[in-house]
Amino acid sequence: MSKDPELQNYKLIDLLEEINSINGIQRIRLGSIEPLLITEEFVERLKKLEKICHHFHLSLQSGCDETLKRMNRRYTTEQFKEIVRLLRNAYDDVNLTTDVIVGFPGETDEEFSKTYKFLEEIKFYKMHIFKYSPRKGTKAAVMPNQISGDIKEERSRKLIELSDKNEIEYNESYIGKNVEVLFEEEKDGIFKGHTQNYIMVYCELNKNLENQVISVRCEKAEQAAVYRQYFPLCTGWIGGICPDGTDALRGGVSAHPGPGGGGAAGADYLHAERCHYFGTGGLCSGGRSDGPGAGDHLCPLGRNHGPLS
Repeated sequence: MSKDPELQNYKLIDLLEEINSINGIQRIRLGSIEPLLITEEFVERLKKLEKICHHFHLSLQSGCDETLKRMNRRYTTEQFKEIVRLLRNAYDDVNLTTDVIVGFPGETDEEFSKTYKFLEEIKFYKMHIFKYSPRKGTKAAVMPNQISGDIKEERSRKLIELSDKNEIEYNESYIGKNVEVLFEEEKDGIFKGHTQNYIMVYCELNKNLENQVISVRCEKAEQAAVYRQYFPLCTGWIGGICPDGTDALRGGVSAHPGPGGGGAAGADYLHAERCHYFGTGGLCSGGRSDGPGAGDHLCPLGRNHGPLS
């Protein structure tokens, strides 16, 4: 608490409102936040700030009230559930992540089961799972009913599997969608960055994207990321040149259906009717070749193109 009388009533939301008004700042991402700071008033003011990223890391620790009480946490699972409701009502695309500790002293099979069911219900995008480790000088280190290492390992494995399942399902839901990505770094010609709601994105391109916010469309999803290979307003692959001379990077739309003149990885440009195929090749439903090679595939519009013949 500040000793300055003018700052004693100054809250986090006040600071965020001031930062949001600064020119040149495009995104404001909150790190780990104390769950009880998220009140109805806080969310009502927060959702008016257009630069706030729709990702919140809420440290839960356990989904069982008995365990939370032994951890000396100041909230219950019902309070936490209400916090999640407020955020999801405020943002359609909000992404929630959390921390969970397994094997805290006294955590019975029944208590762990309650945690698992609670996490299934909340369905976090990603969970960071930690196995409790005693620290000398802490109250927990001398609590009775310490949990064995093999039990901690098994509980950790179950929650990691649940987290992985949630992550891939959410990433897959973005296939075919347009998103804006802040690309942050490059390695071996692959740029990576984050959407506003904290989905990791990879994009292969021979132009520098670092520190740029670029609008792209999802191509495929994996556990740790979704991949975007081209811009939504362009019928060509990223960096490709359409027959009319349009640079795909600038988002031009070619009026020429048919085989293209190159592009990333030598792929043909996409057709003007916007059958957004991206893969190893196949036969478009309109009878046009979508690229080199062969193989069955589904385009984002749901068409099964079948093998190239």
